[in-house]
Amino acid sequence: MGYASGSDVATQNGVPVQRKTSEALGPENTVRSRCEGTETGEIEREATMIAMKTDEVEEQKVGAVHFRGNSSEAKNVSVRWLSKVGKDPDGGPAYGLRLFTIGPGGEIPVHNHAYVQTMYIVSGEFECWELKSDTEEVVKTVCGPGDMVYVPSMEPHGMRNTSGTRPGQFLCCICTLDGSQACPG
Repeated sequence: MGYASGSDVATQNGVPVQRKTSEALGPENTVRSRCEGTETGEIEREATMIAMKTDEVEEQKVGAVHFRGNSSEAKNVSVRWLSKVGKDPDGGPAYGLRLFTIGPGGEIPVHNHAYVQTMYIVSGEFECWELKSDTEEVVKTVCGPGDMVYVPSMEPHGMRNTSGTRPGQFLCCICTLDGSQACPG
């Protein structure tokens, strides 16, 4: 990406692209960036890139998930938090990328949460569940490697590994949005 001389407009392959401006805050690893769509237009972020193998990230067992005041235990499920940024109103990360492993026959029961999420199936085959709140019908969709699943905020959902012999993995990106931070689709 190059910037036209004396201009705030960048070009990428000859196409104008709006530039994001950054200025140093003080500590070398933090910058303040101006971003459209936020109340103040400014966010703080880490400026240091991290590159590592996912198996170097701590693997954690997934416990109970919650829905309509009830708790249900996830079965044979682990997660590695690959990144976490910011805080949502409930104290969790405002953004995160997670790598889930669901063992043979494992499942994440139907649950919901305030953040939106997009899942990308890396390996295995999963039966993904969507609970229709108006009819209580469970819609099942089978997803495999290369498929993605988008779950809106508060949408009841769950999934299970359809294999009785092999684990499956998926990446899950979460983001807490308010009305002023809508993502273009």
